[in-house]
Amino acid sequence: MRDIEPVEAWVRCPECKAAIATPNRLPVEYFRGHLSLCPSCGQPVDWWDVVLRTLLEEEYPFNLFGLVGAKTTAAATTLAPNTLSSLEPQPTVVPEGGRILHITYRPEAGGLLPMELHGTEPRLRNYEGNLNLYPVPISMYNPSFRVGETEVLILVTWVPEESPSEWLPLVEAVDSFVMGRYEEMLIPANVAVESKSSRLLSRFFEEVIGIGHDRVRGFLTDGATFSHQLNVLLPSLAALTQAPRLSTRFVEG
Repeated sequence: MRDIEPVEAWVRCPECKAAIATPNRLPVEYFRGHLSLCPSCGQPVDWWDVVLRTLLEEEYPFNLFGLVGAKTTAAATTLAPNTLSSLEPQPTVVPEGGRILHITYRPEAGGLLPMELHGTEPRLRNYEGNLNLYPVPISMYNPSFRVGETEVLILVTWVPEESPSEWLPLVEAVDSFVMGRYEEMLIPANVAVESKSSRLLSRFFEEVIGIGHDRVRGFLTDGATFSHQLNVLLPSLAALTQAPRLSTRFVEG
C-alpha cells in the first residue's frame, strides 16, 4: 500500500452543511460550554445537536467512530485484472497491536471492484493478518464498463493497543451502533460512563479526602451505586471543584 496519510473525521454544520473537523476534545468543549462557530458560515455550533444529527444521518462509519476519538488512516493500492492483492495493514497503516474497527474500499475509475477473500471458516469481521483482495469486473453487472487497472482508496479506522479501559467499551458501543445492533450498545455504553465515574470519584475520596482504598471501594460498590454517583456525587464534586455540571438533557436524555 502507498500514499498513507491520516484522515480527519468531520461532521456537518446544521446551517450551511459544510464539513467541520471533529474536535479532538469534543466532550470537553461541550461540557465546558465553549462556544464553537462554523468556520464557513460563522453560525454557533451546538455539539449536542450536531452529534445526534451525525448519529442519525451520517453515511461514513469513520465519522461515527471519530466522535469517540478513533483514528482513520487512508492508503491506496492498484488492482489488476485477474490478480490477487495481499495487503498488510500492520504496521504500515495501523500501528502494531492496534485494533481495526472498520474498513472502507473506494474504487476509482477502472472497472474493478475489490472483493475481500477469506478462508473456509470465515468470521463475520476478521481484521487480523493480511487483507486479500480479488478484483471483480463491474462488467459482470454492466457490460458498458471497460476493465483495466483500478485505483482503490482504503480507509482503515482503528484504535491504539494501549487505550484507557473506559474508552474501549464506548468504542464497542459505537461499533454496535454502526452494525445496527442497537440493544448490544446499551451495556458497553453504560460500562464506559460508570467506569470513568467510579475512577474519578475513587481518586477524589482517596487522594483529596484521604479515605482508604478499601472503604472507598466498598462505598462506591455497595452504597453509592451508579445512579447515586451520577445524580448526587458527581454534581457535588462538580460544585466543590467549580467544574461544569452535566446538563439536564444529558442526564435525562
